[in-house]
Amino acid sequence: MTLSVQPISHSTYAPEYIAQEVACRYAFKEPARVQLLYRGVNDVYVVRDGNEKIVLRVWRSGTRTMAVILRELAFLKFLRERGIPVSTHIPLKTGEDHFILGAPEGDRPAVLYTWAPGLKFADVPSVPMGEKIGAKFAEMHLIARDFPTEDAPDQTAQSLVANLPALLEWVEDRPDDIRDYTRLTENVIAFMPTLLARDLPRGMCHQDMHASNVHIAADGSFTFIDFDGCSDGYWLHDVKNFVFGNLFYGMPNEYGLAFERGYNTVRPYTADEKASGELILMIKAFRLLAGAARASRSRGRDLLRFKSLDWFAEFIKSRAYSAGLLGGG
Repeated sequence: MTLSVQPISHSTYAPEYIAQEVACRYAFKEPARVQLLYRGVNDVYVVRDGNEKIVLRVWRSGTRTMAVILRELAFLKFLRERGIPVSTHIPLKTGEDHFILGAPEGDRPAVLYTWAPGLKFADVPSVPMGEKIGAKFAEMHLIARDFPTEDAPDQTAQSLVANLPALLEWVEDRPDDIRDYTRLTENVIAFMPTLLARDLPRGMCHQDMHASNVHIAADGSFTFIDFDGCSDGYWLHDVKNFVFGNLFYGMPNEYGLAFERGYNTVRPYTADEKASGELILMIKAFRLLAGAARASRSRGRDLLRFKSLDWFAEFIKSRAYSAGLLGGG
């Protein structure tokens, strides 16, 4: 009997297989031991070489081009050389930066990263530490001005158009959301060019900084992690992503405010940035919801484990009305 392989959207490698693949590619001192840490946008494994911990990220097939992945690795190396505390990749024995794993759905790139010691800021939050990491984040932005930029257009409009059909499927039993999200997509797309006239500095950004993407060590040092989505963008969006993450995960807003306060001690906001904060928060939440709806085809509705459609509707629409993007102002 001939077996056929059915369409797969997201396979999962057994830890034993990952241990075998890592062991033959890297200069380990002892046999590799591997555990699957989580399965999400990408799959992340904890790899142990004796007592040393390392992290392996395996991208889902088709989610990132190799050019994008290699740019992330170059950016991390650039930041580390200039004193920004980031987790960086570990080269293979051959000197290459990555390797490829085959899968039924297509090839999947894999990269090994240094371990970020300590606990997530989300697990050990404090106002002083929030200010400290905010200040270092601003320093990162300023240093990133010397990293080669790409003349790439903002992806907000493109992503909303691509993701709207999936979002409308999510809210198919919520007629107000169908009406408002369709209208909001059209209005945000029409509005985005006006941001170019505002004094909103741009440069290389992390694009997903939140309280779980910075680890605090016992000695008070910290490490920024998970630059998977790093790209050119508005620095204000990068900062507001941390603020949004605090609100999304139910942390007190004081930590987000502390992060912003620390950031402004190094790079003060422009007047236009001060006036655009709530608008940027709205766009962040709307893009997240729409993107998660499209990604649910392979990941399921995991986003809604944390916040309901009611929460997103209130968060997005209240700010959209205030900005005049759903009528009123």
